[in-house]
Amino acid sequence: MTIDLTRPRERALALATGTALLAAGLTAVTASPAHATTLEAYDADSWAAAVQAAMDNAGADTIVITADFSAPGGEWYYKHQDLTIDGQGHTVTWDGTRMGPFIEAHAYTTLDANLTMRDLTIDGFGSDGDFGFSLDARKAIVVDNVTVHQADDARPYFMYVDGTATITDSTFDYTGSSTTAMAIMMTYLSDSGEVTIEDSTFANQNGEGFGALQLRDMNATITGSTFDSNTSNTSAAAAGNGGAIYADGEGSLAVEDSTFEDNTAEGTGGAIYSEVPLTVTGSTFTANGALTASAIMMNDDSASLDITGSLFTDHLDASLLQAGGRVEIDSSTFAFNSAGVGTGLLSLAADDESDRTITNSTFVGNETGLGAVVASSESTVALLHNTFADNASPGAADALVTARSVEVVGNVFASTAGTSACTVSGTIDDAVHTAGNFDVDGTCTDDWSGTGDIGDGLDPLLKALADNGGDVPTMLPTDGSPLIDAVPATYDVDVDARGITRPQGQANDIGAAEVAVPTAREELTASIEAAVKLRDGSLSRFLTPTQNRSLKSDIADAKALRAKGTSKARAAEAKALAETVSKLKARAITKRTAYRELTTTIETAVKFRNSALAKNHLSTAQKHKLKTAVVEAKETNRYAGASTIRKTDSDLAELVTKLKKKAKAARDG
Repeated sequence: MTIDLTRPRERALALATGTALLAAGLTAVTASPAHATTLEAYDADSWAAAVQAAMDNAGADTIVITADFSAPGGEWYYKHQDLTIDGQGHTVTWDGTRMGPFIEAHAYTTLDANLTMRDLTIDGFGSDGDFGFSLDARKAIVVDNVTVHQADDARPYFMYVDGTATITDSTFDYTGSSTTAMAIMMTYLSDSGEVTIEDSTFANQNGEGFGALQLRDMNATITGSTFDSNTSNTSAAAAGNGGAIYADGEGSLAVEDSTFEDNTAEGTGGAIYSEVPLTVTGSTFTANGALTASAIMMNDDSASLDITGSLFTDHLDASLLQAGGRVEIDSSTFAFNSAGVGTGLLSLAADDESDRTITNSTFVGNETGLGAVVASSESTVALLHNTFADNASPGAADALVTARSVEVVGNVFASTAGTSACTVSGTIDDAVHTAGNFDVDGTCTDDWSGTGDIGDGLDPLLKALADNGGDVPTMLPTDGSPLIDAVPATYDVDVDARGITRPQGQANDIGAAEVAVPTAREELTASIEAAVKLRDGSLSRFLTPTQNRSLKSDIADAKALRAKGTSKARAAEAKALAETVSKLKARAITKRTAYRELTTTIETAVKFRNSALAKNHLSTAQKHKLKTAVVEAKETNRYAGASTIRKTDSDLAELVTKLKKKAKAARDG
């Protein structure tokens, strides 16, 4: 896209020479020329007058909007002094008369000033391809809690950032029907600007050539933000790349804790197109789309890509990610995506000397043309402690790797829907180093000589993909899995995908997730918690006073050992206390069951005693015997043994049966 940089200069010159004409007819606002002033705007006239007064005043100014109102577009501020626009939660709507932004703050280059806009909704400005607002400064730009609903064919904002720009808690949501232009942040004088976008939303932008946001020559950090249903359309001037973000020029891009969903590029990079180094952390990419690279396209082999703790799911019919430079992917999950015919899900294939490393990541349920990971390099490709399961491909379902040097350690290759699970080769002698891999069908490790490679004909016994803690879902080995404690060395992978320390047992587990083994202190804490639950719960009513006193004493002793005991002593105490709790709980449950059965029998006996059959057809002696048996049963101590309770229950039930039979005989005979 070509940005016309002469237009702002021409407009600034015209406005500078025509200030008197612009001021004519405006409501006068008196302001001291020597110090900061607060100005009020409540309608179109007072808004225009306030902007003019802020330019006339030599100090920093704040314009406070005190009511909702409509106004023309094209208001200009072009003085090198600080300006704050405080909307106080109000909405300013374009009145349909003069086209242009709500405010354009710009001078010959950019203002040598700090510009702030906060707590404001801007609705309908920027018609005919213009922008909702423009803030261009050499110092700081701050946009806080601002919502923009731009007009058809408009972009939400334009910023020249020759200092810093911060956007927080803001929303740029296009609800029109025509094609828009994207938000733009770029430099005018500097080599690169500094941009921070936090907790903000870009939605439904429908751009020509680019999607929601273009970053040029920016060191940008985007945190806690959402990019939803934005589109980059191919135009005569641009290829339609970067459905959500397009980053180029100098600088870098860091995306943290953000969400990209249903963004689309008619070219490449459905969510992000980047020609600058990109770091993605703790973010989620869902159902984005493009002809190639439905999630991320790295279009410069010199730009590195780092992805950590992120989830990619439900992308269709194209490679998910393409990168030709250095790539490092750690603790991320790629689930239920599909790639087109002859395409890998992660296409990291390039003949350069950049390393590609994938660690602690999970690939599950993906359908591809070439494999879940397709990687090549004139340097090193490393696959370390990853889990591949249930992927499908006409070729190698899990990985297709060729490099000068290949390191494959601690991976699960458990996909069978293809000619092989993986194909790995090195271009120099002894270039493939392997250890502790699980290969479900033997196709991966058949010719390898790595230590501890296992799996042919075995079941890895993996649980389904689930939230097991950490930033992304993982697949844990079940009890008895051959993956547990199967890697002969740590190979510098000190934690798993969830940050759990490796190893937990005698050696690392194969795959992205390590089965956590509780420490002696954790085991003792669990035993204490179980003991306290028994002590304070309803089951304690069925323990004898002696048993309850002993349990309380055991808990106190265990707490003391947890605080100061050795690991060995804690482990022994945890085991002993757990056994004690188990026995007492079993006894209490048995006794409670017997006591409940006795209670039911007593209720049956009382009901019979009060019936007409008993009152009219039992003798006085029989009635007395029944009453005495009921009283004795009720007095049965719940601390008595289960056998005693069961004996009382049996005797009472037998007596009721006999007396009922005699009463019926007396009635009928």
